[in-house]
Amino acid sequence: IYTTEPVAHLYTSKYLKAKNGKGGRDYGAYEAFCIETQHHPNAINIDEFPSTVLRPEDLYTQTTIFKISLTK
Repeated sequence: IYTTEPVAHLYTSKYLKAKNGKGGRDYGAYEAFCIETQHHPNAINIDEFPSTVLRPEDLYTQTTIFKISLTK
């Protein structure tokens, strides 16, 4: 993962109820994950963290690249 964001939040699928997925396969607990790049959670309330306030005149850009390779 290459990102300009300071945090990568990992969600596991521990509580995922079986859902119909690709190819009709059902995916359940721990069979999926999500990586979400973001600013520090609750940063607005913690003085030590950088500000996350975005004003109308501010420009916001961010980049996140997921590079995945698999081997057998």
